[in-house]
Amino acid sequence: MDYERVPPVIDPLNYTGLVPVGWVDEYFTPLPCKLCGRNTVKHTLHPGSLSREFVIQCTADDCEFYDSTAAAKLEGMDSMLLAVTAECIRLDIGRTGFQNLMQIMGLKGVVSKWDDCAKIVYAHMKNFYDANNPTIHKVIWDAYRAVDPSKIDADGYLHPDICLDGTYSQRGKHGRYGITFVIDMLTGNTIDAEVTERCFACPNNNLGTTKCTRNPPLHHGSSGQMEGVNASKLFRRSVEKHHMIYSTFVSDGDAKIMPKIYDAY
Repeated sequence: MDYERVPPVIDPLNYTGLVPVGWVDEYFTPLPCKLCGRNTVKHTLHPGSLSREFVIQCTADDCEFYDSTAAAKLEGMDSMLLAVTAECIRLDIGRTGFQNLMQIMGLKGVVSKWDDCAKIVYAHMKNFYDANNPTIHKVIWDAYRAVDPSKIDADGYLHPDICLDGTYSQRGKHGRYGITFVIDMLTGNTIDAEVTERCFACPNNNLGTTKCTRNPPLHHGSSGQMEGVNASKLFRRSVEKHHMIYSTFVSDGDAKIMPKIYDAY
């Protein structure tokens, strides 16, 4: 029996070049400030053809992002760069692909904008993910009830066949973000995902035995360890939040994540 994927409530990557006003109004109020971490960020749209900008400013008086001797520190997000960033994320070519594309186009000066644009796109994708999750989970449960009800045990837990994998914002030791996701193999839908950000500011941030001083704390250790950290959270959350047990899964054979999974269950 075939199951079609649920049509998305909102397509987070359906960009047309400019950031629609409704897109911003619905999904970016409020946003966490990149410096103080509080949800006190306001947005402003400046119309003007392709030069339209998405501007973020923190409204907390004691935040460095807001209180500046020269002027309020504003961060302009060109909508075309947002669109290109979103497409690079969708194609899974990440920061390196973005850099290569900008250099080919003769726009080497905007390569540094990747991290800022990626944060905006990731925040929007998270809201899209949260909005769709309950509906997608219902489709998964209905599919197993119809096709293979034996996957639901006597305690009411679903044992879906899953695929576990991950990727990074940048290859190598300088990768700042690591995302790991769980995909149901019967329906092809994403059950859950987890993103970890690595700290590059604290002393000895490459050592997993040290603690990050930021609030909330970021990941200490190598970039490659983030997939194991994410996998552990996903497996724990499967029972606590989704009423599922990932007893059968397919992975790429990364042995580093196995101890984390065993600890989770």
